[in-house]
Amino acid sequence: MDLFFRRIVGWDYGSTMDEELVLAALSRDIRDRQPEVGLIHHSERGGQFASRKYRAMLWRAEMFQSMSAAGTRPV
Repeated sequence: MDLFFRRIVGWDYGSTMDEELVLAALSRDIRDRQPEVGLIHHSERGGQFASRKYRAMLWRAEMFQSMSAAGTRPV
């Protein structure tokens, strides 16, 4: 969700929330929106968001990763 505009910007669906699913959603968002360098991408601390592939995709897009502290409830 883009917190400034309060709209969903990257998504995908599947029977499990695994690394490939979140990579597909992030890839689609980067392709469609072409975010500016330095965008802050916030997620929970799930293993799929901390994977090497996911972090590498963020790095290639020149995005910064932010993660919630463990046990933090979404706003």
